[in-house]
Amino acid sequence: MSQKIFTKTRIATSLSLILGATALPVLSAEEASLKDNDDIEVIAVTGIRGSLTKSMDIKRTSKGVVDAISAEDMGKFPDTNLAESLQRISGVSIDRENGEGSKVTVRGFGPDYNLVTLNGRQMPSSSIDSTKASDSRSFDFGNIASEGISSVEVYKTGRAAIATGGIGSTINLVTLKPLNLGGQQASIGVKGVHDTSSQDGDSLTPELSGLYSNTYADGKFGVALTGSYQNRQSGLARAGVDNGWRPQTGGVGGWGAVGDGPEHINAPADGVIYAVPQNALYGFSETERTRTNGQLTLQYRPVDNLTATFDYTYSKNEVEVNQNIHSVWMNFGHNASEWTDPNSSNVAAPIFISENNTGVSNDSPPFGLNENDLNHADLVSQVEQSASVSENQSVGLNLEYLVNDNLSFSFDYHNSSAESKPDSIYGNSNTIQMATNIRGETAIDFSSKFPVVSVKFPSELNAADYANADYPNPNNSLSGTSGLTPDGVRTTGTSFRNSYMKSEIEQVQFDGSYTFDAGVVESIDFGIGHNKVENRNAFAIAERATWGGVGDYDDVPNDMLLASQSTMVDRFDNLPGDKSNMINAFWDVDFQTMADIVGSNYGVPLNADGSPADPAWPCGTTVCAPSTYATDRRTVEETTSAFVQANLTFEVAEMPLNVTVGVRYEKTDVTATTLLPDIEAIGWISDNEFDIQRGDAIFYEGTGDYDYFLPSMMQFSMREQGITITFCQV
Repeated sequence: MSQKIFTKTRIATSLSLILGATALPVLSAEEASLKDNDDIEVIAVTGIRGSLTKSMDIKRTSKGVVDAISAEDMGKFPDTNLAESLQRISGVSIDRENGEGSKVTVRGFGPDYNLVTLNGRQMPSSSIDSTKASDSRSFDFGNIASEGISSVEVYKTGRAAIATGGIGSTINLVTLKPLNLGGQQASIGVKGVHDTSSQDGDSLTPELSGLYSNTYADGKFGVALTGSYQNRQSGLARAGVDNGWRPQTGGVGGWGAVGDGPEHINAPADGVIYAVPQNALYGFSETERTRTNGQLTLQYRPVDNLTATFDYTYSKNEVEVNQNIHSVWMNFGHNASEWTDPNSSNVAAPIFISENNTGVSNDSPPFGLNENDLNHADLVSQVEQSASVSENQSVGLNLEYLVNDNLSFSFDYHNSSAESKPDSIYGNSNTIQMATNIRGETAIDFSSKFPVVSVKFPSELNAADYANADYPNPNNSLSGTSGLTPDGVRTTGTSFRNSYMKSEIEQVQFDGSYTFDAGVVESIDFGIGHNKVENRNAFAIAERATWGGVGDYDDVPNDMLLASQSTMVDRFDNLPGDKSNMINAFWDVDFQTMADIVGSNYGVPLNADGSPADPAWPCGTTVCAPSTYATDRRTVEETTSAFVQANLTFEVAEMPLNVTVGVRYEKTDVTATTLLPDIEAIGWISDNEFDIQRGDAIFYEGTGDYDYFLPSMMQFSMREQGITITFCQV
């Protein structure tokens, strides 16, 4: 290894003396200036660099595998909610609903397997399903705007001090603390969301947020208030096979099987697995989402070693979706198709498939226009509305007491609730269906970027299409129809659903920590706690299962349908592919208008005592969802817990090593109540046939309990280069 030695010269020596002499007066002047200005105000500016440093410090000093993002990390990106901020953490992915982040998956574990806490407190969660009572425990981060959160900590490993329930992770949301901010802080944010996907809504919608924090009484009392309001209107055009596929095996006949004639190109050979579509549809939806968040934090520190914190957090998320669907139902009368070659798994997929949907009707109305009419399959138009509101509230009190430099205690109490329910008299997920029987040959082309559905209308057909029946038939007023027409449109079935979920948590936690002055054991953490969780999931449905059609053809006014007629092709203009044969026209009907038509035409008046005369009409001649639940499940869980963990620090091979060992004990008592029909009697009809006679539904109750000892060990070593290696066993 070579080393350069500086050679002194007269010039270098002279320059160094001159520079040293001139620097001394400047240094002296600076010191004097500092002495004269001891009370100078220092303004510290922090930004992205400071926030990143804060996040790294959390990761470096935390016990276990922890990732974190701070307010600056969240604020520098145009995230619409907290879920989209969380996806920036490694190992975290998100599910989207209506184009926005909703639920998170961590380390491959889905939303139901992640525990969410707010300032260390377990948070309740609620969500509703469209067709049944929800059984999910996943937390919807779409309810929370990122503006009110100071930082997010994601614990990917468990330890004794953390409550159970987070198999994938425990996600802790940390809110603003005024005494930590210090002094007066204020900000107002005004943003606009530009979304051109909506056909009917506004393309520019507001997002407003504000923060105010201040301290009083020489920094002993602090107040922080944050709030946000976000509105977004968006649209979606989609194509799909929503009712699934019917699986088949080549060479095996049966309903839906494809033949081996020349009209079926590259038909699946014997043993090849394939599937035929049950339906195909185009859906066009308009969504409006309004999110409101607010948070109040009060802190009081009368003496340096005692801090009291009171906080209230509120969030509300309202979502309304209006959708029109145009669909075809396949009857598996395949007359032509084309298939891909089987892949390595011996599976083939359709490129093109068509079927003939014509014949001669032997039915009288309502299934046939007239007896012996020419018959066509139906084109289905479906108008839907989904409206729900999710509301979260949390009230908490925290006391921190530092007994001395070694011993500290904390007490925490909170009462929190989460509730999701319909936001409309019609329910949270509602369907009104119409149909017109003018569909002849139907084809689905899967060779483009999305399925292209084409239909031959009656005017394009001939006698051969009707098995050589007389054509045109003068009895059928639709035999000359060349496209979608209001003539012959009638309503079919309706479905109005009421799904409800509420979760409440009341939690008390007492923790302590003792730090040793010297020795291998750095500190010991301990604590006891009790929490009570109450959950309720309920569901009801009012449905008319008249999906084959009901009423007269003039029940739906023609002028209303003509005024609502729209086209599909322009809704998919950003997708490549040949759409020249695509079915184009559809009814873009208003849901409330159709609900009024259905109620006035088919509603059943209430009984004299106000009770429903027909379960499909709980509000009589007004369309609505039922308020009496058919499914009602309730649980109460009370958990008592205790933990102790030791944090050890020592060296191995001149490398610092930290080890955390602990044990947690939890005991849970469960009371479950569910609504079930009362079995009054069982009638013996024949040898192996029984008739169950059900009475009114009643609640049944069951109880149970369980307890666990949960040991854990974590260790991580820190190298001089700043590399941290973490190992965990729970």
